[in-house]
Amino acid sequence: MVDMKAALRRGPNKMVCGTIKKPELSEDGVLVRILHVGICGSDIARVKDNDPKWDKVVLGHEAVGVIEKISNGASAKSIFKEGDKVAIIPLIPCNKCYFCKRGMYSSCTDYSFIGSRINGALSEYLVVNFNNLIKLPDDKDIEKYTFLEPITVAIHAIHKTEIKFGKSAVVFGAGTIGLLIFKLLKDRAFYKVVVADIDEFKLNIANKIGSVHNVNLVNESLDGYIKTNIDNNGVDEVFEVSGANTAKKDAIHIAKAGGSIILVGTSANDISFNRKTFELITRKELQIVGSWMSYSSPFPGIEWLSGIEMLKKNLIDPKPLITHRFRLENISDAFDMITRNTEKYCKLIINV
Repeated sequence: MVDMKAALRRGPNKMVCGTIKKPELSEDGVLVRILHVGICGSDIARVKDNDPKWDKVVLGHEAVGVIEKISNGASAKSIFKEGDKVAIIPLIPCNKCYFCKRGMYSSCTDYSFIGSRINGALSEYLVVNFNNLIKLPDDKDIEKYTFLEPITVAIHAIHKTEIKFGKSAVVFGAGTIGLLIFKLLKDRAFYKVVVADIDEFKLNIANKIGSVHNVNLVNESLDGYIKTNIDNNGVDEVFEVSGANTAKKDAIHIAKAGGSIILVGTSANDISFNRKTFELITRKELQIVGSWMSYSSPFPGIEWLSGIEMLKKNLIDPKPLITHRFRLENISDAFDMITRNTEKYCKLIINV
């Protein structure tokens, strides 16, 4: 068997470029030569985690590549052919459980996931079932499609709301997903959007991509800013993407009566509300909605088709979010920078 390069974890906070066996083509499988991989916040959390299980799997799920070889089964059942540019669809639903049968693939009770439960894309090659690939346009700028999966997460969250032109929103968290939500709301639905974070570096990126309402929560009152610059009654929608428990509580206070809170970020710690804060949920008749992953029926969903069209037609430009690029062989440098916090960053791209 032939070896290939892959990013391998060697304990918490340590990533190296090593070699593993090149995967063999399976029934209904497609051999993809990986070109570009985006580093997700979940990849970073897994590299930092003390659980040794992450030493046994290749990470990476925000990926694009070129089909190098296709099985007879995949060729007969799909539109794919050798040379096609494709993006990875990381969720592998069981298609049998109660939720899958209702098109709620993100709630599948027996799913797998490329880049966490099985080997992912931080490698030279990956064998993927044809159902977990989506064909990309013959675009010279293939790198931008590494943002397809994050964009689908943003679209999925926005689909949880009643989209009407000219509404107002707050986005907590100026990371990749938060900034993509901001761009979609502002540029496509003409929202007034406030971006809130504690990191001035990320808020500067928000400013560079068109955000005029940026609040550093370390030294500025978000509630006061909203009342002065947006609406004295609050905002229509709050997207909590940061994962910070304080942001989840603040969302209840700044949401307008009858408004919506969309919870996208996960919590690292338990969260509790005092009686008065909890009562605001009922008094304001707020809608609190969870948003998990980015899938709908028919699989993988309108989020993915919309995301490709937006990128193809340059309706959204995610490239300003890229702060660093590394080669796969320099993966240790990338994660050393992240884990040691030696430089500020937003989106890292690994070029294979």
